[in-house]
Amino acid sequence: KTGDDQYRRAIMQWSEEDSAGFNSTGEFWLDQAKWFPWMQNHQGWFANYWKTLQGTGVSVAAQAQDPSSLLNHYKRLISVRNSNPTLQLPDEIRYYPVDNKNVWLVENIGENVSEKKGEKKGEKNGEKTSVWVVINLNPQSAAEFSVPDNLRGERTERVTGENINLGERVNVPAAGVMIF
Repeated sequence: KTGDDQYRRAIMQWSEEDSAGFNSTGEFWLDQAKWFPWMQNHQGWFANYWKTLQGTGVSVAAQAQDPSSLLNHYKRLISVRNSNPTLQLPDEIRYYPVDNKNVWLVENIGENVSEKKGEKKGEKNGEKTSVWVVINLNPQSAAEFSVPDNLRGERTERVTGENINLGERVNVPAAGVMIF
């Protein structure tokens, strides 16, 4: 038995309204016993749960207005992936074990896509390109790690657009992602 998973089915909070922007009735399906016929004495929970979250910035409307929100972070990550064929479909992925168990470092290797004049746009031109992805798996604290020689030097971090000089060691923020 896997247990009751109704608590994993919270509706998307679209706005800060009492109905969370989900409907105009003010009723939530998670609170209605008719949707849980296998449960005896179903107790609604979402309306009370939403009251504790309302106004805390978790709704889509609130996150859309906050440049540092999780929603906008994911939008930036998706944009980086969508603009980079090597991240979309790499020819090879190399994992690099580093000296910090919380850091995951991979190199995505792919064929360069042409954007030169005289060449068909989007056509692979035979040149190899690398895109490095660094993830700090620790959500509570920053993680420092030794940078492999072939990643060191001046790089542009693609999520923020910031130029970073990668030396022997790099510090990745808690739950941080860096793409070079």
